[in-house]
Amino acid sequence: MQSSWLTKRMPILYGLGVVVPLRVIPMFSRWGAFVYRFRRPIAIVAILVAIAGGAMATRTSSALSSGGWLDTSSESADVVARLDREFGAGKSSVIAVFRSATPGADATSAPFQRAISTAVAGLARDARVTGVVGFAETGDRRFISQAGDAAYFVVELNLTDEASVEAVDALRSEITAPAGYTYQLTGYGPITRDSAVQSEKDLQQAEGVSLPVAALVLIAVFASVIAAGMPLLVAGLAIPTSLALIYVVAQAVEMSVFVLNIATMLGLALAIDYSLFIVSRYREELRRGRTVGEAVTRSVATAGKAAAFSGIAVAIGLSGLLLFEAPAIRSIGIAGALVVICSVGFAMTFLPAVLGMFGPRINALSIGGLRRRIRSEGDEIPTPESSRWERLALAVMRRPLAVIAPVLLVLLVAGAPVLHLEQGVPGAEIYPPGVESRDAYVALQTEFAPGETTPIVILADVPGSPTDPATIRALSDYAARLTALDGIDRVEGPYTIRNPQTGELLTPDQVAAVYALPEARRPAGIDALLHEYVRGRTVRLDAISPLPPARPAATGMIPAVRALPAGDGITTQVGGSAATGDEVPALAPSSGSSRTGTSPGCSTSRSSATRSPERRSSCSASSSACRWTTRSSCCHGSRRRTAGRVITGSPWPRAWPARPE
Repeated sequence: MQSSWLTKRMPILYGLGVVVPLRVIPMFSRWGAFVYRFRRPIAIVAILVAIAGGAMATRTSSALSSGGWLDTSSESADVVARLDREFGAGKSSVIAVFRSATPGADATSAPFQRAISTAVAGLARDARVTGVVGFAETGDRRFISQAGDAAYFVVELNLTDEASVEAVDALRSEITAPAGYTYQLTGYGPITRDSAVQSEKDLQQAEGVSLPVAALVLIAVFASVIAAGMPLLVAGLAIPTSLALIYVVAQAVEMSVFVLNIATMLGLALAIDYSLFIVSRYREELRRGRTVGEAVTRSVATAGKAAAFSGIAVAIGLSGLLLFEAPAIRSIGIAGALVVICSVGFAMTFLPAVLGMFGPRINALSIGGLRRRIRSEGDEIPTPESSRWERLALAVMRRPLAVIAPVLLVLLVAGAPVLHLEQGVPGAEIYPPGVESRDAYVALQTEFAPGETTPIVILADVPGSPTDPATIRALSDYAARLTALDGIDRVEGPYTIRNPQTGELLTPDQVAAVYALPEARRPAGIDALLHEYVRGRTVRLDAISPLPPARPAATGMIPAVRALPAGDGITTQVGGSAATGDEVPALAPSSGSSRTGTSPGCSTSRSSATRSPERRSSCSASSSACRWTTRSSCCHGSRRRTAGRVITGSPWPRAWPARPE
């Protein structure tokens, strides 16, 4: 009687062949009934959308960036912009680490250097190459490994960093090492290219492992090949559609290359998760004797509702990444939200439509011994209470404190290592050995003089002329105090001048006397030194640290550098790879240096800028010979030919007669 009264007063879905009281869960019940009624058109449309998305997804990787891990409004980013704008550091380069197959070879010897000249001869005909800088051009031993058996040279380009990526293969074909010699390329172009290739390779390996494992787990859960295939089928539609949407967004917003991995793994996980809910509930409704239409509708109204709200919660959580300044982290939030939308969308459309089409055949190809196969009428129908998961839940609820205490203890022990976490910015060494750009990068970090390619760059704006005695004394004192800091070996700049006759550094007063000379009377190289380090009232100083710039020890000293006063009226900005690492948002997986970001492994300072051809010949050898470029992880070498040998840290030729008084 009561049931009849409710039936008369509650709207019922009749037209779609499903009887469900609409006041129970109106919206999701209606949607489930709608999908069941139009199941074939909905399934066809979903498949067509996924096919179109798959065609577009093939172009996604080409639209993604290897950078974006930096806050473009940070101090180090401003230093990068100023170096680019004021010091002309606007182009890219490629580094080649050159070796001999002969053990103990002397990299400074004439045969070794002739081999390098022969190897790079083909680059002279390439309009993209503006010069090659190495030991032969500078005489600077910074281009020679500490063991003396290897050397590196810098191929300077007139290309942007992004354009250099496409030029890597062509440049490689133009560098022909003579018999008995080998070389490895690194820099922004090679690292970015290898990063994309390695990312694709890792993605394929991950899919090759995760998909079979997921399939086996689903078969064990459902005891049916058809039922187990439903979540994987949804994932197969959601992932390419997500990648297609990421490609569209990447046309307007910088998206990190790492969203490929995130889209695939997150898409697979969410598609399986949401589909598992819906398929399980659908099979349960069939076991209870529901019709196919009722089972689809109730599954969407219950499990579908849970999946939809779960997706909304996940999307909201991922959207929190949009608050970060780093474009790469924001792109992860965007990509994650798109993956959630696609996973929920296909789980709420394609999946119930296909379930409605399969009907009871969803239990076909049952695996005997794992779960009793659902048979036609007359078989005993297992109740939900017979489920082992049901029994586990009831046991937990009977003794909640006895369960929660050991579980919390295990979680606390497992999470204890986070208390000793030291955040750092990994370089190209994160790639596996055998990746060419990685091996060359590691060689530069370990075999050559430490810190020479990754200085801390300081731009000092002075109130007067940079060559005024007061300014020279103030900045020389500032450089001395910087050198006194733990982790800094020395500071190079326009006032770092050695007397080639004695090898001693000139005092600030002696440096001031040199700069006070008329230009015509100044020793050779002084004007080049000024041009290298001074622009208007801005003086660039390079603090050389042997510490790996990505490690906490190096990034941790940046606050001390920034807190050090330079003198009255002098303002400073600190940049470089260590400074960039100090500013990278917490938990960023990789970093680089760029106005817009860089690939992992890219250092950040561009202290020796790419120079125009007419200026290149006058560059001082005291400019630290090689500096990692902002976005390219590439060295830009400075070179200078003198009448005598080049003394590091000094523009003076050996023939300079005496110190100025």
